[in-house]
Amino acid sequence: MKFMENSFSKLGILNQSLVRYPVSFLFFLLSTVFMIRTNHSNFSEVYQNPILAYAIGGLLAAVSQSFYERFFSGKPFLRIGLYIISIIVTMIYYIFFLRSYPYYSSIVAIRSSALVAAALTAYVWVPTLKSIVPFDLAFTVAFKAFFTSFLYSMVLVIGSFAIVGTYGFLISEVNFEIFGDLAAIIFGLFAPMCFLSYIPNYNLVKGLESKKDQTSLSIPKLLSFLISYIVIPLLTAYTLILVLYIVPNLAGEFWFDNLLEPLLISYAIIGFITLFISHTIDNNSTNYFKLIFPKVLLVIAIFQTVASLIKIQQLGLTHGRYYVILFGLFSIISSLLYSFSKNKKQYVPVVFIILTILSIVPPIDAMTLGINAQISKLESLLEKNNMLEDNRIIGKSDVSLEDREIIVDSLQYLSDYDALNRIDWLPDNFEFYGENFESVFGFDQYPSQYEDDSTIDETYNPAYTSLQLDKRQTISFSTTDIDQLMIVPFSYDQYVQPSAQETAFQIENDEYNLVATAEEDAFELDLNTTDNETILNFDLSFMLEDNFEFYDTIQDLSASDLTFVENNNQVTLTVIFDNIELLDNESYSGSLYLLVSLKD
Repeated sequence: MKFMENSFSKLGILNQSLVRYPVSFLFFLLSTVFMIRTNHSNFSEVYQNPILAYAIGGLLAAVSQSFYERFFSGKPFLRIGLYIISIIVTMIYYIFFLRSYPYYSSIVAIRSSALVAAALTAYVWVPTLKSIVPFDLAFTVAFKAFFTSFLYSMVLVIGSFAIVGTYGFLISEVNFEIFGDLAAIIFGLFAPMCFLSYIPNYNLVKGLESKKDQTSLSIPKLLSFLISYIVIPLLTAYTLILVLYIVPNLAGEFWFDNLLEPLLISYAIIGFITLFISHTIDNNSTNYFKLIFPKVLLVIAIFQTVASLIKIQQLGLTHGRYYVILFGLFSIISSLLYSFSKNKKQYVPVVFIILTILSIVPPIDAMTLGINAQISKLESLLEKNNMLEDNRIIGKSDVSLEDREIIVDSLQYLSDYDALNRIDWLPDNFEFYGENFESVFGFDQYPSQYEDDSTIDETYNPAYTSLQLDKRQTISFSTTDIDQLMIVPFSYDQYVQPSAQETAFQIENDEYNLVATAEEDAFELDLNTTDNETILNFDLSFMLEDNFEFYDTIQDLSASDLTFVENNNQVTLTVIFDNIELLDNESYSGSLYLLVSLKD
């Protein structure tokens, strides 16, 4: 009976969330409908941006409800006005930020993720304004609600999939698309509404009178244990590793490499989540963490932000580096507030919301500044190498390897974020991953690290050769005088005992033996009789020597460049290399075609 009571009670709470968040429910319902349409469409990409817009609209409507409950409770017309504002903001975002991209893209993902993060933070923060409920507690309640709704959703998905799958297996075949439809309903509609249902109306729980309110605002023992004795020790060890990396390298390498850049955002996010939850837990572990972590993060954030600013001078600004600096600034401000002005720590979410919104508003958003910075960096480098004149690109093959790498990196960045069309001096049909890159710039976009002589070092960077038959060209040869065609693989490694490869074959009624030898200083083919008498020795060791025409290069070659012939009065052997990969004297491998022509 108690189980049934709890179940009906939870259903009642979900029904109450529909009344409490009607516009959010409609947005999430529309998003779910488009998800289902996507499952049944051959052009699913066209629905992805509307799905995202409706989901964001549902979240913004929840923020409006949060404002209404905190400041305008009992004023229904103001509630309608706030909902209208959320709808207008959603429409503006769709028109100016989503509709211009016909398909879901990386730019859309980055901007939308930032907006969702700001909206979620606002939804948690608004009820704490001029309230007895601190932001730390509201954040912990939302954190608990998120994982509870996620757990319920996963159980529902697994259960519904099992039921439908069993029905299809035992009773009647079902369309596989129903699984996608179920997932869309659960994750697109049930999960967000379940999450919202777990957020109490803080305006009604000022005194925390009811048992239900006390339960919703309490910290589970499991979460308290995880934070105090697992997450905080792990984060402490992680912080120690960062400090051990930064301190010894402050004199040089730290300021010029970017090893820490990808880690700073995730480190700051995890750190602040732990810090917020820690403020609702009172024990020695959390108390020490609250005292020490903000100060350590302050130092790390300052050093890394300065290092990222220096890195911008070398490689230019990208949206990733933009967010590293943004999170660095957020971490610095928030750490100062936590360390030296605890009464003003409620401004931490405000700082996060403002900085995040700025990162998606043109012309100072991350993507616009990143793309413009890369175009500017690219043009200045091309002008430095006299490759850009009268708004026309001039290909050159003698550009330094360092400049090539920067040019290629900038073009790849612009290509990955659909920004090449913003450069008017590029050919109309230019594609970074296309075959016309070298014809436009004069060098390959995938240069070998061994192309520059300064990079060849016998100890650390041995000469490397990789040749292969150009398969883009048609290869033909007459078979009139050819008695045998063989494909011969070969391989040598200095750490493996070499052994000759013997292959027996027959031409008419005569038997022969082909012996392929691949050793450090010997690469040869021997055509023998069955009595091991050598008919012809074909020495291919010249392929291993540094005076070979194509030694220390990486390229596709025509059949004529990879064809070699050896003959005597008994036989002609023609070798056509399919591919060969050579690493100085350490190893080589590949395969070749051998054409055997006996003479009368």
